[in-house]
Amino acid sequence: ENHYLSKGGLELILQKNTLNEINLYKGSAVYGNFTGKFPKNLKFGMSSVDAKKLLGKPFVSYHSGYCEYNFADYILSAWFDGGRLSQIGISVKPTT
Repeated sequence: ENHYLSKGGLELILQKNTLNEINLYKGSAVYGNFTGKFPKNLKFGMSSVDAKKLLGKPFVSYHSGYCEYNFADYILSAWFDGGRLSQIGISVKPTT
């Protein structure tokens, strides 16, 4: 009820019936391949170095290839497999 996915590389997660998170996937066996427009001019397959040139220094970054960027109203998460962008997450910032 609170989790929707498509074979088009798109996953939606709701909390209390409100859209809270969107995940975009490249070539996922479960979710498929997202081919739409990306936020902040990101592109699947780009290197983490190129993504950081576009987005700046991440708020959180791990050696595993995961990083997060804080923007005014949302958090953008990026996953890099083999150094290449393979998944993007967009989530609402928690209210304090």
